[in-house]
Amino acid sequence: MRVKGAIAILMALLLVVPVMAQEKQINLGVKGGINMANLSYDPKPEEGSSSLMGLAGGMVLSFNLSPAASFDGEVLYIQKGASWDVADEECSGDTDVKLTYISISPMLRFKIHSQSLTPYFMGGGEIGLLMSAKAKASWTCQGESDDYEEDVKDSFKSIDFGISFGAGVEFPMGNSGLFVEARYAMGLTDIGEDVEESTMQDEDEGTIKTKGIYLLAGIRF
Repeated sequence: MRVKGAIAILMALLLVVPVMAQEKQINLGVKGGINMANLSYDPKPEEGSSSLMGLAGGMVLSFNLSPAASFDGEVLYIQKGASWDVADEECSGDTDVKLTYISISPMLRFKIHSQSLTPYFMGGGEIGLLMSAKAKASWTCQGESDDYEEDVKDSFKSIDFGISFGAGVEFPMGNSGLFVEARYAMGLTDIGEDVEESTMQDEDEGTIKTKGIYLLAGIRF
Protein backbone atom coordinates (compact mmCIF):
# COMPACT_ATOMS: atom_id res chain seq x y z
CA MET A 1 0.00 0.00 0.00
CA ARG A 2 2.84 2.42 0.79
CA VAL A 3 4.41 1.85 -2.62
CA LYS A 4 1.05 2.35 -4.37
CA GLY A 5 0.54 5.60 -2.46
CA ALA A 6 3.96 6.89 -3.51
CA ILE A 7 3.23 6.04 -7.14
CA ALA A 8 -0.11 7.89 -6.95
CA ILE A 9 1.62 11.01 -5.59
CA LEU A 10 4.23 10.83 -8.34
CA MET A 11 1.56 10.58 -11.07
CA ALA A 12 -0.28 13.57 -9.61
CA LEU A 13 2.93 15.59 -9.69
CA LEU A 14 3.52 14.64 -13.32
CA LEU A 15 0.08 16.06 -14.21
CA VAL A 16 0.54 19.32 -12.31
CA VAL A 17 4.19 20.05 -13.10
CA PRO A 18 3.90 20.93 -16.84
CA VAL A 19 1.35 23.67 -16.08
CA MET A 20 3.47 25.15 -13.28
CA ALA A 21 6.62 24.97 -15.39
CA GLN A 22 5.00 27.03 -18.13
CA GLU A 23 4.22 29.69 -15.52
CA LYS A 24 7.93 29.74 -14.46
CA GLN A 25 7.08 28.77 -10.88
CA ILE A 26 9.37 25.74 -10.95
CA ASN A 27 12.24 24.21 -12.89
CA LEU A 28 12.34 20.64 -14.14
CA GLY A 29 15.55 18.68 -14.13
CA VAL A 30 17.11 15.29 -14.60
CA LYS A 31 20.24 13.98 -12.92
CA GLY A 32 22.31 10.82 -12.95
CA GLY A 33 25.55 9.37 -11.68
CA ILE A 34 26.89 6.89 -9.16
CA ASN A 35 26.47 6.00 -5.50
CA MET A 36 29.55 4.82 -3.62
CA ALA A 37 27.44 2.70 -1.27
CA ASN A 38 28.21 0.90 1.96
CA LEU A 39 26.48 -0.33 5.11
CA SER A 40 27.12 0.62 8.72
CA TYR A 41 26.71 -1.77 11.66
CA ASP A 42 26.19 -1.49 15.40
CA PRO A 43 28.05 -3.25 16.89
CA LYS A 44 30.79 -3.34 14.26
CA PRO A 45 31.62 -6.86 13.00
CA GLU A 46 35.16 -8.23 12.83
CA GLU A 47 34.92 -8.49 9.03
CA GLY A 48 33.86 -5.09 7.74
CA SER A 49 32.37 -4.39 4.33
CA SER A 50 33.76 -2.29 1.49
CA SER A 51 32.07 0.13 -0.88
CA LEU A 52 29.82 -1.08 -3.68
CA MET A 53 29.47 1.05 -6.82
CA GLY A 54 25.81 1.59 -7.67
CA LEU A 55 23.80 3.69 -10.12
CA ALA A 56 21.72 6.73 -9.20
CA GLY A 57 19.47 8.94 -11.29
CA GLY A 58 16.03 10.40 -11.76
CA MET A 59 13.96 13.58 -11.81
CA VAL A 60 14.09 16.77 -9.74
CA LEU A 61 11.49 19.54 -9.40
CA SER A 62 12.85 22.85 -8.09
CA PHE A 63 10.32 25.22 -6.50
CA ASN A 64 11.95 28.66 -6.36
CA LEU A 65 11.23 30.16 -2.94
CA SER A 66 13.49 33.19 -3.52
CA PRO A 67 16.50 34.06 -5.71
CA ALA A 68 18.74 32.44 -3.08
CA ALA A 69 16.69 29.39 -2.04
CA SER A 70 14.59 26.63 -3.52
CA PHE A 71 12.71 23.54 -2.41
CA ASP A 72 13.72 20.52 -4.49
CA GLY A 73 11.63 17.38 -4.72
CA GLU A 74 13.51 14.40 -6.14
CA VAL A 75 12.45 10.95 -7.27
CA LEU A 76 15.58 8.87 -7.79
CA TYR A 77 16.49 5.31 -8.69
CA ILE A 78 19.34 4.40 -6.31
CA GLN A 79 21.39 1.25 -5.85
CA LYS A 80 22.70 0.76 -2.31
CA GLY A 81 24.47 -2.09 -0.52
CA ALA A 82 27.98 -3.31 0.24
CA SER A 83 30.70 -5.77 -0.77
CA TRP A 84 32.68 -8.32 1.25
CA ASP A 85 35.99 -10.05 0.50
CA VAL A 86 36.64 -13.25 2.47
CA ALA A 87 39.70 -15.48 2.39
CA ASP A 88 41.16 -18.30 4.50
CA GLU A 89 43.65 -21.13 3.95
CA GLU A 90 41.35 -23.08 1.63
CA CYS A 91 38.85 -20.64 0.13
CA SER A 92 38.61 -17.07 -1.12
CA GLY A 93 35.74 -15.11 -2.56
CA ASP A 94 33.60 -12.02 -2.56
CA THR A 95 29.94 -11.28 -1.94
CA ASP A 96 27.96 -8.26 -3.17
CA VAL A 97 24.58 -7.32 -1.71
CA LYS A 98 22.81 -4.81 -3.96
CA LEU A 99 19.65 -3.06 -2.73
CA THR A 100 17.61 -1.15 -5.32
CA TYR A 101 15.43 1.69 -4.05
CA ILE A 102 13.09 4.31 -5.43
CA SER A 103 13.97 7.30 -3.26
CA ILE A 104 11.70 10.30 -2.63
CA SER A 105 13.81 13.20 -1.35
CA PRO A 106 12.56 16.62 -0.17
CA MET A 107 15.57 18.96 -0.16
CA LEU A 108 16.30 22.61 0.61
CA ARG A 109 18.89 24.23 -1.66
CA PHE A 110 20.66 27.52 -0.93
CA LYS A 111 22.31 29.28 -3.87
CA ILE A 112 25.16 31.79 -4.17
CA HIS A 113 24.72 33.64 -7.46
CA SER A 114 27.56 34.96 -9.61
CA GLN A 115 27.90 35.84 -13.28
CA SER A 116 29.46 32.62 -14.56
CA LEU A 117 28.30 29.94 -12.08
CA THR A 118 26.05 29.30 -9.09
CA PRO A 119 27.48 27.32 -6.16
CA TYR A 120 24.87 25.83 -3.83
CA PHE A 121 24.45 23.84 -0.64
CA MET A 122 21.64 21.38 -0.01
CA GLY A 123 20.20 19.13 2.65
CA GLY A 124 17.06 17.19 3.42
CA GLY A 125 15.47 13.80 3.93
CA GLU A 126 15.14 10.55 2.02
CA ILE A 127 12.38 7.96 1.93
CA GLY A 128 13.60 4.84 0.14
CA LEU A 129 11.14 2.24 -1.15
CA LEU A 130 12.88 -1.12 -1.57
CA MET A 131 12.31 -2.55 -5.07
CA SER A 132 14.74 -5.49 -5.03
CA ALA A 133 17.61 -7.01 -3.04
CA LYS A 134 20.11 -9.44 -4.58
CA ALA A 135 23.14 -11.21 -3.13
CA LYS A 136 25.83 -12.37 -5.57
CA ALA A 137 28.81 -14.47 -4.48
CA SER A 138 31.88 -15.88 -6.22
CA TRP A 139 34.03 -18.49 -4.44
CA THR A 140 37.15 -20.48 -5.16
CA CYS A 141 37.85 -23.45 -2.87
CA GLN A 142 40.70 -25.90 -3.44
CA GLY A 143 40.93 -24.97 -7.11
CA GLU A 144 37.18 -25.17 -7.80
CA SER A 145 35.10 -22.07 -8.50
CA ASP A 146 31.41 -21.45 -7.92
CA ASP A 147 29.02 -18.53 -8.42
CA TYR A 148 25.50 -18.02 -7.14
CA GLU A 149 22.82 -15.34 -6.90
CA GLU A 150 20.01 -15.19 -4.35
CA ASP A 151 16.97 -12.98 -3.82
CA VAL A 152 17.28 -11.61 -0.27
CA LYS A 153 14.48 -9.02 -0.30
CA ASP A 154 12.75 -10.75 2.62
CA SER A 155 15.84 -9.99 4.74
CA PHE A 156 15.26 -6.21 4.56
CA LYS A 157 12.55 -3.78 5.54
CA SER A 158 10.55 -2.24 2.70
CA ILE A 159 11.24 1.40 3.68
CA ASP A 160 14.52 3.15 4.52
CA PHE A 161 14.38 6.61 6.13
CA GLY A 162 17.48 8.80 5.98
CA ILE A 163 19.03 12.21 5.47
CA SER A 164 21.47 13.61 2.92
CA PHE A 165 23.46 16.80 2.52
CA GLY A 166 26.06 18.15 0.13
CA ALA A 167 27.07 20.84 -2.31
CA GLY A 168 27.20 21.50 -6.03
CA VAL A 169 27.69 24.08 -8.71
CA GLU A 170 25.41 25.08 -11.60
CA PHE A 171 26.54 26.61 -14.89
CA PRO A 172 23.83 28.84 -16.44
CA MET A 173 23.08 28.23 -20.14
CA GLY A 174 20.32 30.60 -21.18
CA ASN A 175 17.08 29.40 -19.60
CA SER A 176 18.73 26.12 -18.56
CA GLY A 177 21.63 25.12 -16.36
CA LEU A 178 24.11 22.27 -16.21
CA PHE A 179 25.08 21.17 -12.71
CA VAL A 180 27.30 18.75 -10.82
CA GLU A 181 26.92 17.86 -7.15
CA ALA A 182 28.20 15.56 -4.44
CA ARG A 183 26.38 14.62 -1.28
CA TYR A 184 26.54 12.21 1.61
CA ALA A 185 23.50 10.07 2.44
CA MET A 186 22.99 8.36 5.78
CA GLY A 187 20.23 5.96 6.74
CA LEU A 188 18.53 6.54 10.10
CA THR A 189 16.61 3.29 10.43
CA ASP A 190 17.64 -0.34 10.84
CA ILE A 191 16.96 -1.96 7.46
CA GLY A 192 17.47 -5.55 8.64
CA GLU A 193 14.24 -7.54 8.79
CA ASP A 194 13.65 -9.64 11.91
CA VAL A 195 13.34 -13.05 10.28
CA GLU A 196 14.91 -16.28 11.50
CA GLU A 197 17.05 -16.97 8.46
CA SER A 198 18.03 -13.46 7.45
CA THR A 199 21.05 -13.41 5.16
CA MET A 200 22.41 -10.22 6.74
CA GLN A 201 21.70 -10.44 10.46
CA ASP A 202 20.10 -12.44 13.23
CA GLU A 203 17.66 -10.95 15.70
CA ASP A 204 20.33 -10.31 18.36
CA GLU A 205 23.13 -9.05 16.11
CA GLY A 206 22.40 -5.31 16.21
CA THR A 207 21.45 -2.91 13.45
CA ILE A 208 22.28 -2.32 9.79
CA LYS A 209 21.96 1.10 8.14
CA THR A 210 22.67 2.38 4.65
CA LYS A 211 25.17 5.08 3.73
CA GLY A 212 26.72 6.40 0.54
CA ILE A 213 28.32 9.22 -1.41
CA TYR A 214 26.32 10.40 -4.45
CA LEU A 215 28.24 11.90 -7.37
CA LEU A 216 25.67 13.35 -9.77
CA ALA A 217 25.42 15.54 -12.86
CA GLY A 218 22.37 16.86 -14.63
CA ILE A 219 20.48 19.63 -16.37
CA ARG A 220 17.76 21.95 -15.09
CA PHE A 221 15.25 23.53 -17.49
